[in-house]
Amino acid sequence: MTPKQRLQIEQSEKRQRLNTLLADEQRSELDDLTKRMQQVEVELRAAIIAKPDPVTSPAPDTEDRDRLELRSRASVGRYLLAAMRDRSVGGETKGSRWVARDSNPEPAD
Repeated sequence: MTPKQRLQIEQSEKRQRLNTLLADEQRSELDDLTKRMQQVEVELRAAIIAKPDPVTSPAPDTEDRDRLELRSRASVGRYLLAAMRDRSVGGETKGSRWVARDSNPEPAD
């Protein structure tokens, strides 16, 4: 339990007891609790400022996981390097790909 949570629980308990005492009008305990509530308020503010609660992000759904996986596998650098070297991403030259396609013509119907 974090200090902030501990103080919030104590604050809630003291507030509940203050309400009970107000109904019963027990002055000495009421004064003690009032002083402690003032201390808890100061400590709670310090705890909130010192260490904020961590923000948790929801788990990615299937579509997000797929997108992140594709993003990690794709590299723009590979495509740019291939374009600068006049090659396809697979490694063959663009010219050889066209030659290979033209050298095996499909039969006409």
